[in-house]
Amino acid sequence: MAQSDDWRGFEPTGYEINWKLLSEASLSEIGEGKNRIKTTAGAVLREVLPHLCTLVKEDSSLADTPARQTCEVEEGIGRMSIKTPTRTIQLDTLGNGSSFAADLVATVIKIDQIPPHGGFHPIFFYYDTDHVVDDVHDCFSFLVVNADRIVLERVTLSRHSRSGFDPAVFKPFYKVDRPTWRSDRYVEIAKARWWYRKFYEETDAGRLTTLREDVDIYHYVPEWKQRQITAASMAQIATKIAQVQRLLVFVLIALGLIVLWLWI
Repeated sequence: MAQSDDWRGFEPTGYEINWKLLSEASLSEIGEGKNRIKTTAGAVLREVLPHLCTLVKEDSSLADTPARQTCEVEEGIGRMSIKTPTRTIQLDTLGNGSSFAADLVATVIKIDQIPPHGGFHPIFFYYDTDHVVDDVHDCFSFLVVNADRIVLERVTLSRHSRSGFDPAVFKPFYKVDRPTWRSDRYVEIAKARWWYRKFYEETDAGRLTTLREDVDIYHYVPEWKQRQITAASMAQIATKIAQVQRLLVFVLIALGLIVLWLWI
């Protein structure tokens, strides 16, 4: 997995996972004696979440069988542990090109473990970017919607020289290439705005984001910021009116002097 040179960043919209591309991503499992065993994200997901095995075949529907199993993810420095009822999978997250795929696998597992279990089609909404001040390392933050509700307020995915970051794993969800009706595109945009507004109004991460001055607030203007904008606009209008008044006074004085000069 690797980022293309012409990538221009995430847009403020919802993305779904390209399961085929993710399933092919390389991972490194830590075996006995700390030996590294090559595997893939697809192989790990098939073992850990067998009820979602159809996902790695580009099918986002929820499989009926086999039954869901309880899993737990523990993330540490340089490694990630995925505990299942039968064994614990240890993944190396320091190896070249493995941390991005491992982070996504962990996120998929966490989403699946959140009840109610009525369906599985997570949508990732991008809302923030950050970077390390003294290193070439940045990260991207998403809120995640699944089963018609926000299930994760903040998922961060890192990009650095060894992460294997590939934005192609995400594909736009609210996209209408060939609309049937004129309003189709606008309806899809409105759906994305709906989730951004719920995020900013109803979650702690969203409310905190609206108070930051260093980030864009997508598809939404908080009430306090709207008041700020309105107050600033009114101040600008008052300034313009004062300038016009001064100009009118000057014009009237000038006209009076001209009339007086002509009269004399």
